Amino acid sequence: MNRRWLASAAVIVVLGAAPASWADQWYEHYARAEAALAAENPETAIDELGKALERRGDSGVHVRTYGMRVTDYFPYLKLGIAYFKAGQLEAALRAFDTEERLGAVGRSESAMAELVRYRGLAAGELERVRSERRRALNELVERNLTEARRLRAAGRIDDAMGAVDRALALAPEDGAASALAAELRGEIARRRDEVERRERAAELIAEGQRLRAAGELAESAARFRQAETLAPAGAASGLLAAVQAELVARTTAGAAPVPDEQLRQAEDLLAAGRIDDALGTVQEVLARVPESTEAANLESRILERIADRDRDAETKRLLAEAEAGLAAGDPEAAIAAANLVLGGERDHGEALEVIRRAYGVLSRRLLGAAEAENLPPAIRFADLRTETRDGEPVQRVSEPDFRLSGVVIDDSEVSIRATDSAGVELSTAVSVQTVGGIRITEFRVDAKLLPGVSAVELAATDDAGSSSRSRYLVEYRRPAIRSPWLWGLLTGAALALAGGSFVRRWATSRRLRRQRFNPFVAGPPVLDPSLLVGRDALLDRVLATVPNNSLLLLGERRIGKTTVLHQLRRRLPELDHPQFCFLPVPVDLQGVAEDEFFATVAEAVGEAIGDGPMAAARSTPGYDSRALVRDLRRVLPELECPDGRRPKIVLLLDEIDELNQYSHRTNQRLRGLFMRSFADQLVAVAAGVGIAREWEHEGSPWYNFFEELEVGPVDATAAKRLLVEPLKGVIVVDEAAVRWIIEIADGRPYLLQKIALAAVQRVHAHDRTRMTVADVEAVVRT
Repeated sequence: MNRRWLASAAVIVVLGAAPASWADQWYEHYARAEAALAAENPETAIDELGKALERRGDSGVHVRTYGMRVTDYFPYLKLGIAYFKAGQLEAALRAFDTEERLGAVGRSESAMAELVRYRGLAAGELERVRSERRRALNELVERNLTEARRLRAAGRIDDAMGAVDRALALAPEDGAASALAAELRGEIARRRDEVERRERAAELIAEGQRLRAAGELAESAARFRQAETLAPAGAASGLLAAVQAELVARTTAGAAPVPDEQLRQAEDLLAAGRIDDALGTVQEVLARVPESTEAANLESRILERIADRDRDAETKRLLAEAEAGLAAGDPEAAIAAANLVLGGERDHGEALEVIRRAYGVLSRRLLGAAEAENLPPAIRFADLRTETRDGEPVQRVSEPDFRLSGVVIDDSEVSIRATDSAGVELSTAVSVQTVGGIRITEFRVDAKLLPGVSAVELAATDDAGSSSRSRYLVEYRRPAIRSPWLWGLLTGAALALAGGSFVRRWATSRRLRRQRFNPFVAGPPVLDPSLLVGRDALLDRVLATVPNNSLLLLGERRIGKTTVLHQLRRRLPELDHPQFCFLPVPVDLQGVAEDEFFATVAEAVGEAIGDGPMAAARSTPGYDSRALVRDLRRVLPELECPDGRRPKIVLLLDEIDELNQYSHRTNQRLRGLFMRSFADQLVAVAAGVGIAREWEHEGSPWYNFFEELEVGPVDATAAKRLLVEPLKGVIVVDEAAVRWIIEIADGRPYLLQKIALAAVQRVHAHDRTRMTVADVEAVVRT
């Protein structure tokens, strides 16, 4: 009873010592917000709730305010009601969803009923508003399209394009508007191209005449030839013929270059990117040997390169002009520049992205749409607290090392900062996943506790600057075994036990040496976690990525890729993830024929989940990708996690290089598995050697599908740990021997294990307890 009273008093002391910015205000702002809602003043309620969330971002039932007073605290529910009353319907629905995700509202029957009622009202009103908007939007789109057709008929193409752009800004998926836009873009691009070709031809002629006057005849001929290509009916043809005659006269007067040598020189210039110089050299050849087919073919290639270069330069200029228009708040200018790019290349990705962004700005301008209201981040702890006598929840622990975990829910990226009772920043790790447009940021805060009650304060801030914070109290009750007065007693007991422990260790070491204990393996994958070193960062990266993306582990042969897959098979079921539990399915593809591939995958899945028909897939004639899709659709809905999370199958595909031998169609069908409706329950971790060289081409079905991670050599520190720690108490490894093995193996786990295995066998054979450099040299020589 006295201990409980002291704990309650400690909580009160901690809260009393808290800074005014915390202890003062959240419940006062919350009370003022409720009063504003009752007075039908939603704007004031929104402001007060934002201030409350800045001080406390986690909801709760019977939350203590001051003294012994408690209140139900559902700030996002009240915020949703305030937004509903203010006509901000989408923000209201997002607030209701956030409150429900936090979970506490489900423990209050009345609050949950209020949430359901207001959410229904908001959803119904939003549908009505959207229906009216759609009707008005359709009328506005049709009016702009009618105007565009009229302007086009009058020859006012640019104005017609502007009207179509307004229609597409309002309805980007409208088929009639898209078709008319494509036609107008083509017309505008053709008209502009004609003007630019004439202007460019004039520039080239002027430049060619300048070069001709300076005696640089080959360069002059190159300019006239380019001008002739742009304007075949212009003056360039006559000028080119005149310059070629001068070239012939000049070479007749002197030693004429050998045409074959000049063409080789032109090829070298072209390869070096000196395109204009290459064209000038070819013109010298054509001036003297106009019938040269080789020179004519080379000229055609050079002219194509020049056209590509000029087109790329013009595209970059137009895209820069479009970006500048967006930056200056002029979406019409941005659209006009991007349309010129699309007129020549309808599927140009960067131009389409500029159009999309500009249409968004233009749409908001046309409709007068406001930016969506920003909700403060919502904080949810993995809560293990229980209430003390004064009603304040506290988690009690018996270890000083404490980890606080939970999630922050927001629709944008958030930054998280955690501090202790003294304001000292605590170590915080985060990982992020996106679910339905909502970013869920998992956090893990590590703290070293002193005896008594401590507070961890978490602050979360989103991209828009909105913030929320919450406090988590934890009481560390130091076990009696850690009390100072026990150390004297324990020291004596420890000394007494030490002798017995030494004897036991000596006996164990002797027994292991007699049994020729050797922990190392060479060849099979390493299954013992104690022998896996230097891979912790890689495994953590894979485990953090698997919930959202497939991965490809790349590395040379015998670098440890299969070992990593085995460790993933062990660790995936233990992964603590808020949404999924993971079912690893190992699939060894070495030697698997293409016609047995999908049956092999099905058999591995069937064995992992205990499904008989899938486990017998290889005995089923004609089992193909369609059969695998059918079976996955059948079994996935039946899988369950014991804690209510959703199951996700992780295919651990070893020797993925085998796919290089399969047909393009089989690779496409395999990738198609990850595009099906059940794709959120299926992910792959593949391991291979040369597969990336095949998959880095855009034509590959796997292009940009996997996130690639390299499995490289282990560092010297990890290698030393592998060589020394498993042998403690049995064999002492000289430092020089360790360095020699590490140098020979060069971080390759297979070689480390192989050399250590042989060296330990040699030490046992000579009945010794120390491994030296001589042992390493002896096994390396053999």
